[in-house]
Amino acid sequence: MSRFLRQAASVSLMLMMILVIFAYPPLADIFPVDVPIPVPNVNAVSRNIFLNGTIFSGWNSTTANPNPSITVARGDTINLSLHSGDGIPHQFYIDINGNAVQECPQEKCSDDFPPDTLFPVDIDFAPGTYTYYCLYHQGPMQGRFVVQGFTITSSPSSLRVVQGFSNTSTIIVTSVNDFAGVVDLSATVSPSGPIPTLNRTSVTLPSNGVQTLALNVSASGSTPVGTYNVDVTGTSDSVTATRTVATLVVPPDFDISANPTRLVIQLGSAKNSTITLSSLDSFSGDVALSSNTPPAGMIATLTPASVTLTSGGRANSTLDVSISPTFAQPGTHMVNVTGTSGPRMHTTTVTVVAGPDFDVSASPTALSLNPGSSDTSTITLTSLNNFTGTVNLSGSVPSDGPIFSITPSSVSLPEGGTAAAMLRVNASATIVASNYTVTVYAASGLLNHSSPVSVSVRDFGLAVSIANLTVQQGSPATVTLSLRSLNGFAGVVSLTTTASSSDLSLLLNVTTITFDESGIEFAVLTINVASVLAGTYTVSITGTSGSLSRTVSLSITVQPSPSGANILPLIGGVAVTAIAIATAGLYYTRRRRVGGKTSDSQVRT
Repeated sequence: MSRFLRQAASVSLMLMMILVIFAYPPLADIFPVDVPIPVPNVNAVSRNIFLNGTIFSGWNSTTANPNPSITVARGDTINLSLHSGDGIPHQFYIDINGNAVQECPQEKCSDDFPPDTLFPVDIDFAPGTYTYYCLYHQGPMQGRFVVQGFTITSSPSSLRVVQGFSNTSTIIVTSVNDFAGVVDLSATVSPSGPIPTLNRTSVTLPSNGVQTLALNVSASGSTPVGTYNVDVTGTSDSVTATRTVATLVVPPDFDISANPTRLVIQLGSAKNSTITLSSLDSFSGDVALSSNTPPAGMIATLTPASVTLTSGGRANSTLDVSISPTFAQPGTHMVNVTGTSGPRMHTTTVTVVAGPDFDVSASPTALSLNPGSSDTSTITLTSLNNFTGTVNLSGSVPSDGPIFSITPSSVSLPEGGTAAAMLRVNASATIVASNYTVTVYAASGLLNHSSPVSVSVRDFGLAVSIANLTVQQGSPATVTLSLRSLNGFAGVVSLTTTASSSDLSLLLNVTTITFDESGIEFAVLTINVASVLAGTYTVSITGTSGSLSRTVSLSITVQPSPSGANILPLIGGVAVTAIAIATAGLYYTRRRRVGGKTSDSQVRT
């Protein structure tokens, strides 16, 4: 009898819950609220919107269109009358960033209701289509929140304006979500300086249409050089949008260059280089030319010493360099040619090799090594201006860098000929993956030259997620291996495992990993200790790529299994308890009701 009463009470409670959930609108008298009449699709023109929330049926479920789309315009303020139709707490919010996670206050979050609440919402976010939710029941309680408006973009997005000139960007006004109307436009600049002008101050924007206009920004010859922000703002009633066009004001300028940039001149001879000046940004005017003072016995002359540039044009001058037969400083010297016009000044450099000299170069100029490997670069010496003699070779490298050798350490360079030496760079097995520079020096008397060789040492790192692992007999364990490219290492790494006991079962989910130059890869090692005695063991994982090998180890402590489930002793490699469990699994208990009584019986499968 008591069981029957309990069942009847449960059924009654369930019926009461169903009535509470589905009673609205009859329960409206219980929850009175002074709100507008619910409509299937609401629009913010009225500025008042009623939403009735129920956990199973969504928003405004009693209308022909539940979870209605709410259409508003940017700049509006709407008043939401929020009512709980099932008496269960709800909370309204607009998912502005699209991640279905409430982030207040920017996502317009209401208070919990009931009690009924009036929630004002300022539409101050960008036009677009969003989703509104109940925080607690997002699945059934969600609808579209459509913000009408327009966007303003520009092409190009930034302007470069030369003093005394102007430049133009196209302004594009685009309707969003069926917005239509007249958009008034204006342009302002900050800080003051250049003058922005729009060719139209209003456009009529059709629904989902596009209108374009021109923004012209002009700068006088006295406008300060610098960066300015030109803001183009569109307004249509309460809807606004702004586009900032970054504007850089620059002065007219010129460029200077030399061809050739290197002159190899015998003693008692002369050569020349053409100096070219080019107008930039409509520059026009006179440019005066000068050079630094060369050593005694070297003469540098510019003809003409001044040129006149027209807007967008070019002009040339000739640099003549002569070396006296008794020049006392043979070798390499720099002649700097400078062009000056008012505050504008630019320089180009011509290298002059005067008298007998030599050049030194390396090929290749860059080496890539793995720890424990080596590579070579050929050092070539070239006679200039009939140089002949012995050139001594040496080098330098940071103290933590690779080891190098140069063979031979001196060469005899014939007149007008070449000679070679070999640079060998060795990276030790313990070197840190990084970039190094080996500088090769060549000297003969007062002549000194150098050539750099960059060395990139690349490696990979191997690590385990845990170095000391404790497991129970019969319980498998997993360890994550991470392999990281160091300093641009790329290639295939093969993975192998070893264990201090053959009873440990090791399984890698992958045995080869291919790296790109900036990658990190993972592998999973599963360790099975079902047949292992209690104790401590060592597992080693080795990654190999060519001659490069890296190993990481972890310690595994195997503890006895809990009392009553010890897997030892083993019989033919199969645990006694496993046999017992398998045997027990052949039976199950069946409960049935016969003649008003319940009986249990074991049934064999």
